[in-house]
Amino acid sequence: MRNYKHLRRRRDFAVPLLETLSELPGHEARTSEVVAEVIRRYRDLIDSSGFERTRDGDLRCEYELRWTRQELTELGLLESPRHGVWRITAEGLKWLRDNPDATHVETSYGRGSQDEIVSEGETGTAALKDGGHPGLPEERPMGPYWLYTLDNYAVALLKVLADMAGHQGRPAAVIAEFYRRFRQFIPPEGFELLANSGRERWVSHVHWARYRLTTAALMDWPTPGVWRISEKGLEWVRENPSATSLGPGSVPTTRTLRRGTSPGVGRRSRRATQTRNDEESRWLEIIEGEVRAARDFLQGRVPRPSDERLCDLVWLCYLLELHQEVHDLFAIIDRSAVDPWLYKRTARLARLSAMKVSE
Repeated sequence: MRNYKHLRRRRDFAVPLLETLSELPGHEARTSEVVAEVIRRYRDLIDSSGFERTRDGDLRCEYELRWTRQELTELGLLESPRHGVWRITAEGLKWLRDNPDATHVETSYGRGSQDEIVSEGETGTAALKDGGHPGLPEERPMGPYWLYTLDNYAVALLKVLADMAGHQGRPAAVIAEFYRRFRQFIPPEGFELLANSGRERWVSHVHWARYRLTTAALMDWPTPGVWRISEKGLEWVRENPSATSLGPGSVPTTRTLRRGTSPGVGRRSRRATQTRNDEESRWLEIIEGEVRAARDFLQGRVPRPSDERLCDLVWLCYLLELHQEVHDLFAIIDRSAVDPWLYKRTARLARLSAMKVSE
């Protein structure tokens, strides 16, 4: 028997949503039906704030349920077999059976993570520790190091996926395998904790490498929460068995994409390669700094920026698929303080972000 308390925060709705779907015919239903059924069953437990209206006119608890569904989908506990239909997966049903008393579903990387699932209060090997990966040794391994740039991480990630069953895996499994195979090649600075996410730097680099590889069509995303190497990526691994860097042309530039040509793999001088890597590092630092600035403000650590600045941060977070930040930032923008065209663009991005969550 689950001892639920008030359903107020987003994380409070996860298990009620799983339980509701598990008891519906076929373990599935349309979005509106699922949301209505959860509210009917748990109305007395939902905090009064859950019945307040959002800017779009929805009940706040309905909004939280849609976000909860997104996070559970990324964890593999829910799926959408057809547009507008939510269904609990076999993994979700197993989680309910294995955790009969749990009232929360936790993730290792914080809010909205796509990684390991643990019930509230769980300890031991089932939970990821030390920055989000299992079994870290007390002493860091010593060289030889070669995982410095995003290109280096991209090659290692391709090799990991190429050897996994089905050439794919959930992010938690992929990152754990990456660490097992390549931890001795990560330099000491790769284990520094990032202030904005709490992850170790190497984990952040793996995620950014995945983004670059997807852009280059060397990886794809068959279903939410699954990373897979593409046929093009497998071909690259076979043709470059000893490579530690992708090489020039592997990731398309804006000019390449505009021309519609296929990026190839070639040679470039060490100086040119280093220049490109330095440029990538600078851009990565800028982007991480902007995301950190947005989160610092939302968490009350820095003063409120201008409304135009908030609009810019909404745009950046939308591009990075940080939908929670998009919602939170847009909610506090003063419409009268920015140009109408800028507010209109920002509002459109916020609507698109909400639509992606509710699909």
